[in-house]
This record gives sequence, C-alpha cells and structure tokens, in this order.
Amino acid sequence: MLEESCPTCSSAGEFSFDRNFSLFYYEGMAKEIFLKYKFKAHKSYHKVVAYFISKYFQKDLPTFDVIVPLTLSREELFEREFCPVSMVVSEVGKKLNLKFLKCIKRKKVKNILAQHKRNLLERKKDIDKKYFFVNKFAPQLTDKRVLIIDDVFTTGATVNAIAKMLLTANQGIKSVSVFTFFRGVLED
Repeated sequence: MLEESCPTCSSAGEFSFDRNFSLFYYEGMAKEIFLKYKFKAHKSYHKVVAYFISKYFQKDLPTFDVIVPLTLSREELFEREFCPVSMVVSEVGKKLNLKFLKCIKRKKVKNILAQHKRNLLERKKDIDKKYFFVNKFAPQLTDKRVLIIDDVFTTGATVNAIAKMLLTANQGIKSVSVFTFFRGVLED
C-alpha cells in the first residue's frame, strides 16, 4: 500500500473524505495490465486485481460498515460490456464475504470527456453532473463508516464529489474514506 503524501493532493486543498488508500502507483506493469483489462476487455485480469485487493483488505484495511463502488452508466456499460470496478469488487466480495451498497449511480453526459482524457482543472468541472445519489439508501448510511471504491485516484475530483454527495445525503455518517486500485500523479 502507498503511504506517502502525494504532492498533487497536498496542494489540492480540503477533501470531503478522511483518507485515500491505494494499492499501486498507476505506472509500469501494473498500469499496463489494468489498461488491458479496462479498455481492451481482457476480463480475466479482474482476478489479478481482485487477488491483490483481497490480500490487502484481509491484512491492512481498517473496518468499514458500508462499501460504495463507483460504477459505469448504463450507456457506458453497453459500450464497454462490463464495469471494471464492479467486476473486481464482486470478486473481492465473494472472497471476503463483503456487502456493497450501490447507492451512487452514474449518468452518461454528452459532450463531457472521460476523466482520463482531461487535465487537472477540467477534472473538477462538471463532476457533479455525472453522478447522483439514490435517495432510498440514505437511512442505511446513518452512523456508518463508508468506503468509496474506484479504480484510479489522480486528482481526487471524482471521489471528493462522491464523498460530498454522501455526506449531504446523510449527515449522520461517521466517516468517509476512499480505496482505489491505483494512484496516479498528473504531469504538468
């Protein structure tokens, strides 16, 4: 697990979540494997990512009451045929008997580039238009320690917007943390 502070994050200001946990830097062989999995539909690679996450969850991750995975919109799921985060989270859930609350939904917004194609400032813009909270789940968050799961933490814009959304939906949440498979650092 990566422990040291990220210079991009340190200069980003306040986050609405308590902490981010990431397994790997988004570089080298790990990045190559994940890109093949995510964009080239090498679906069997999800087991590799799930293996490392399961080991980490068993050994180092603090206890959380509710785990919230970030998923694709219906349109994106149709285009890609699978959701990389959901597939890994499902495998981890089977191995460790974890329950997940899919209370955040993503909508396809036309004319907005994917996060990985945007720069630092662009990543923070329009993020609240891409996701929404499913209100019926609000009571299930009261007095809970929530863990958001996403694939890559670059600027934190996505997970920060989601954390704000959760905290707005239920002010009785104990804490919100983030777990990402990878942590990347934006180049200038």
